[in-house]
Amino acid sequence: MLDAELVNVEWLYRYVRPSILNPKTLADLEARMFDGTDEQRDSIKSDAFTKEADGMPYRSFTPHDDWKPEPPEPKKSKSEEEKEDSGGWFDWITRKTPQEEAALRDVRNNPNIPEGAKP
Repeated sequence: MLDAELVNVEWLYRYVRPSILNPKTLADLEARMFDGTDEQRDSIKSDAFTKEADGMPYRSFTPHDDWKPEPPEPKKSKSEEEKEDSGGWFDWITRKTPQEEAALRDVRNNPNIPEGAKP
């Protein structure tokens, strides 16, 4: 039974393969699946798994491989110190000079500027 199903899957692949219009896409998929690393193969499996979950259900085919992608790691929230520290690379963009700070203070304290217009 499995051999007949494998032959049917081969013919399905041979039928669908020419419908991929971009030869580079096809070459990339085949290279990742047949010659690639485990990570490259798993990336194809992950994409297929996601598309299967969102797509049309199988009619005449039952997948035999029960592979599922690993759940994503929970995002770690950064501490306040990590959020503020840019490593010094762009501090010159956000750090105000003493003259800029004085100008801001002057604008904020100016009674002639309406409250909604002050920075």
